Amino acid sequence: MSRQIETDISAYHVEILSALKEIGNPSLAKHMPEDRRSLLMYCGVRVPDRRRRVNAGFSFTGKSDGKVLEIWDQLWRNSDNGDVMFCALDHYRDRVRKSVDANWWPVMRNWIHRVENWAHADELSSIYCRFFAADIAALLPQIRAWIETDELWIRRVGLVSSIRYTGKNSVFLDEATAFDLLRPALGDDRYYIQKALGWVLRELRKAYPQKTVDYLLTHSADIGSIAFSRAIEHMSKEDIRKMRQSRTQALNKSG
Repeated sequence: MSRQIETDISAYHVEILSALKEIGNPSLAKHMPEDRRSLLMYCGVRVPDRRRRVNAGFSFTGKSDGKVLEIWDQLWRNSDNGDVMFCALDHYRDRVRKSVDANWWPVMRNWIHRVENWAHADELSSIYCRFFAADIAALLPQIRAWIETDELWIRRVGLVSSIRYTGKNSVFLDEATAFDLLRPALGDDRYYIQKALGWVLRELRKAYPQKTVDYLLTHSADIGSIAFSRAIEHMSKEDIRKMRQSRTQALNKSG
């Protein structure tokens, strides 16, 4: 990176940080690192306020798409402020819902390596899932590799990115692929993986209800209690009772 570009990025960082501090809450800023288990600093900006500010634009957002991506990439990779990083995600969040630009992927695919908390992980996943849904044939090896790694946040992003969003159209993977991708995470008892696994299974139930129930029963001794509980959310009370009973029996047999 040239000295001039470094100077420009530094100025843009100051610009964004100043804008965020104007609408931020210092007491909330102190709470955010603890809530997100994050080592970054925050301005304490609430999500709707932050997104409105990003939509209003900054001095560089009128530049070419390539230049804007270069700037956000530098800010994402180098800022020590979590809210500045969120601004990069906010800028692309609605854009990828409308249209996925394949030129963004070679740059943005590397953003995963900066993730160190669940909030950034899930927001980045909401962007990545759009790339995967648009060209799953080409990008399936990438999502599979992320889920197969033992690195906490990379695995979580891989899992959450396999679902487009919450709702009846959230699932874009075919049945066999969707469930096969979950295999490496089954025995992972880390809290943030358990929460992600349970959420994915709950969403898969909307597209593949019987297959998901069968999967839960087959792997009930392998899936942790946190993931299992989340996966059976919104079932009837009687079905939940039966699912929990079957899991207890499976655990007793395996023990």
